[in-house]
Amino acid sequence: MSDQDDVPADIQQTWDLTLAPDPALVPARLAVIAVRDRNQRTFLVAATADARRFLGDRLGDDPRRAQIGDIASTISLAFVGSALEADLVCLRVARAAAPDQHRAMVDKLRTWFIRFDPEEPTPTWTKTNLGDVVGQPAHRFIGPFADKSAAGRYAETLDELFDLCRYPRELAKAPKGAACAYKEMGKCPAACDGSEPMHDYTARVRRAIALSAEPVEHTVEELDDQMRLHAAHRDFERAEKLKKRIELLTASTRPTSKHRTTLDAFARLIVAPSPRRNWARVFRCDAQGVRVLCDLPGKNAKDAAQQLDAQKPAADAAISQQAAEELGIACAHLYAPLKQRVRFVDIGPYAHGRADEITRTIRAATSQAEPDDITERVIETG
Repeated sequence: MSDQDDVPADIQQTWDLTLAPDPALVPARLAVIAVRDRNQRTFLVAATADARRFLGDRLGDDPRRAQIGDIASTISLAFVGSALEADLVCLRVARAAAPDQHRAMVDKLRTWFIRFDPEEPTPTWTKTNLGDVVGQPAHRFIGPFADKSAAGRYAETLDELFDLCRYPRELAKAPKGAACAYKEMGKCPAACDGSEPMHDYTARVRRAIALSAEPVEHTVEELDDQMRLHAAHRDFERAEKLKKRIELLTASTRPTSKHRTTLDAFARLIVAPSPRRNWARVFRCDAQGVRVLCDLPGKNAKDAAQQLDAQKPAADAAISQQAAEELGIACAHLYAPLKQRVRFVDIGPYAHGRADEITRTIRAATSQAEPDDITERVIETG
């Protein structure tokens, strides 16, 4: 999404308040509103489910609301089709007009990832909400997770599955670190004290990341086949170890982590209502951020779905500040419990043949009459 203008020109209406417009003429629709004073300084940004009601309250004499009529000069309205788009446009406007409030909004809407870089001298995982990842490549991150706890639980699952170090400070001292009880229990080869070469430890980290990129069901199916084969050959010890791995992986598929993959493999089509009635707006979300691909009516869904399903993966480029912010907002909606008409379709490298699903999703977005639930956001800069 471009940063060139405060509000997207294709869905913008601007009012000159010196002409005394009537708020009753404003459509009662989802919108992002930017209000400027006589010096053309934006002093209020809002995302609202009902632009008519919002402006009626703020331009009227309701004592419960801060009034803007005495200082406002122009009002710009960007009509949007969904709560997700409202948040994205509001973010974009606030970034230019209210940097401090923009930062607070970004922090509130972030989701969580695990950072795991096998190229570090002693690789260990950390939890991040993408607030400090600008310039880093997408392949270093696993997620998204709905919250910080879910990210931590999954990272601990990787520790268990791949016998990774639970004490990063000791690993950082390798080969002069102190081994812990996990070495005695046979659950860690102890790269920290030199018992294991660091390149062997790094190889396990790479396997952990590779496993995280794949859908869990693929891995579980492979492990289940191996377990049955070992059991058939009466190698019950190996079969039992594989069973425990399957149980750990299955437990990691709880709702708060069901969308996790590596960030370079993360790609979703976002299908939402368009600002244009009975049309759909299709976005792409990946490590490069969120961008609009097309607007279309339901009757064109099938033809468009074939092209959308053929989208190529994004390059494993460095993450920009804007991309991290947009990705955080999109993933917050991905896990959101709100009643909304936005739908996400996986088009990552492990998803195939999604054209029919995309067709159904586009048609659904164009046929429903109920608007999204939306969290009204009001940003005032004084």
